[in-house]
Amino acid sequence: MLFGDNGLISKTKNTSEKYKEKEVNEEEYMNILTDEIDDINLGLNIKVKLNGKIIKLTKDNFAEYLGMEVTNFKESGTGIEEVDIIGAQVEEANGKVKVSTKYRLYYIDFDNKFGDGKGTIYLKADCTNNNYKLSLDNTGADEKLVNGSTKTKIKQLNPSLYAKGKITPASTNGNMQAVTWLLNEEKWAGLKNNLKEGVEEKLNYIVGAPSLEMMIDSYNTHYGLTGDAPVLGNIQEGESRKKLFYKYEGKEGEYGYKVGPGYNSEYDEGTASRTIMGDSKIDEAYYPGESHQYWLSSPSANNGYDVRVVVYTQNGYLYRLNYLGTEDKYRCAFCPLASLKSSFKLELKENIT
Repeated sequence: MLFGDNGLISKTKNTSEKYKEKEVNEEEYMNILTDEIDDINLGLNIKVKLNGKIIKLTKDNFAEYLGMEVTNFKESGTGIEEVDIIGAQVEEANGKVKVSTKYRLYYIDFDNKFGDGKGTIYLKADCTNNNYKLSLDNTGADEKLVNGSTKTKIKQLNPSLYAKGKITPASTNGNMQAVTWLLNEEKWAGLKNNLKEGVEEKLNYIVGAPSLEMMIDSYNTHYGLTGDAPVLGNIQEGESRKKLFYKYEGKEGEYGYKVGPGYNSEYDEGTASRTIMGDSKIDEAYYPGESHQYWLSSPSANNGYDVRVVVYTQNGYLYRLNYLGTEDKYRCAFCPLASLKSSFKLELKENIT
């Protein structure tokens, strides 16, 4: 650990050389050095195989690989699998939910923001054109599985809802119970079928949808979007993308997240149109594709019935829908989210869909 080619002494020497080259200040140098030491202590060695080459993913370079198809996670088959999901409201005759077997690299949590461990790898399934309403689950946010982990990942994947000093939306709200169902790993255990050999031992869990916070963090990271406040107005042809924002104020009577840039204000129920335009390289990682829309596992601030969604109209934007899905147009696809240990060796396909 100390003296090998990848040991602490060697790493520290390399970091010191980077420090001299960049002439960064002392605080920046200490941050770089701390990250290097943490990587060694935690055994972080996140690698991908792409076009026959092995590439190490770091906080500085992983953005360019987001959205690429992962080829060693699920058996692809026809591209669609039919899965038993506990409590799902399914109108198909066989009572199974249809989801894609195509998963893409969605995020790497180098800072452990989402509570599954530093360097956790997240994959998201693509959309299908099957539309579903949501079920309700009153499982407590701290209720444990037999192995001691929590059944529902609502706290981990929606950290702003549970931030210290803020009022958490009532667990009796329909939108909170719908999000709990989406994030209860017991309900979605059927998604562990058809995993490729060796994957399950690296799998933390699979749940029904990514959260709003992770979707926005992934989107902004991939496109290198920065800024402290939403920029108002719609994107015009040829303009740059807008950075997406979320806000949960945590006040009495609040039900969940607002998003920005809004239509006519910094934050609103939906983002300004054309904020999630399609991309020929990453396709459905963010934009759901023509005529598709999908659930996110986060409640909307609008009321206690609405859940955040990504919709295809106006070239893609963030909105909210009632979890009851009383009409087909108010229902959405499921795009499951898989959480994997940092030691999982990804194989990626740089494809244009």
